[in-house]
Amino acid sequence: MSELNTQPTETAAEKKPVKIALIILESTALLTIVLVALLVFMGGGLHKKPVEEPSDTTDYSYREVRASTTERVRLSTTAPAGEEGGSSGEGTTYFAPVPEGTNAFVSLEDPSGWSRAKILSTASDAINRTKAFKGQLSVDHTESFVANVTQAEGVPINLAQAMMRWVAKPVTETLVFNNGSTVNSEGETVPILLPKRGPFTLTESGLTGASIALVDNQYDIKLSIVREQVGMYDVPVNNAAAIGYLDAASMDLSLLTITSAFIDYQGSWLQIRVNSEGLVTYAEYHIPMDCGGAGHGNSIFSNLSGSLTFEGEQSEIWRFHW
Repeated sequence: MSELNTQPTETAAEKKPVKIALIILESTALLTIVLVALLVFMGGGLHKKPVEEPSDTTDYSYREVRASTTERVRLSTTAPAGEEGGSSGEGTTYFAPVPEGTNAFVSLEDPSGWSRAKILSTASDAINRTKAFKGQLSVDHTESFVANVTQAEGVPINLAQAMMRWVAKPVTETLVFNNGSTVNSEGETVPILLPKRGPFTLTESGLTGASIALVDNQYDIKLSIVREQVGMYDVPVNNAAAIGYLDAASMDLSLLTITSAFIDYQGSWLQIRVNSEGLVTYAEYHIPMDCGGAGHGNSIFSNLSGSLTFEGEQSEIWRFHW
């Protein structure tokens, strides 16, 4: 029997480094799960796909035109065959930029009494013309995300909240666009204005409200979008058409398996200012949302799991220097 006890045993001091290593490893795995969940559900995937060229066929090219104080500067485009205006060769009218050195002041008409359709059309035209600008353009841009973690499993809720603040640090930067795009402070190639994946295509059915006012010879337009509730890999059609959406399918989730998820876009809205040349001078976006999901780690972390729910709002402001 004595021989059975001759093997050396680990002391508490010898076991401690091993336990510490395991705790660090497991904590890292759990934090990874929660961190990836935060990135997924707060909207980190909004910026992961490369910028795509607009899929519509509208010609937003700029032409040399001159403005006077008595006439509006207009640019007509040819509608595709079979569409409204196609038979006559005339499509939607857009405002062209005024070349440097000309008189840029054009008095805008009073929008009082405009229909929701006309307000939306004015906003759509201005956003898409601005997105199509190919010259050099400087924009002051801020982006922020404020959120409150309401439930967390697998990690203490106060730690999840602290991680949320770390992941969602606000961004303030000056973007200089050339040929319609630039690289932001996070190394992402981004286009002028939202949505990032193409032109503004919101339809009237996606609105809960639309208002317009004439302020300092600019149209001040606010559009409110319907509420949309989707799963993790679903597309909220109206948010996608006007602002953008979380594209989780474009993210690398190799460390995590999502077992359940939801995103509740509770009523996004945007506000823009449009000058007399039909270009956006200011844009503000707000996306209030409730999000939640659960998942577990993969590979060596497969025995670890976690879940998270939170409520928050993502916002962006764009100030243009034409």
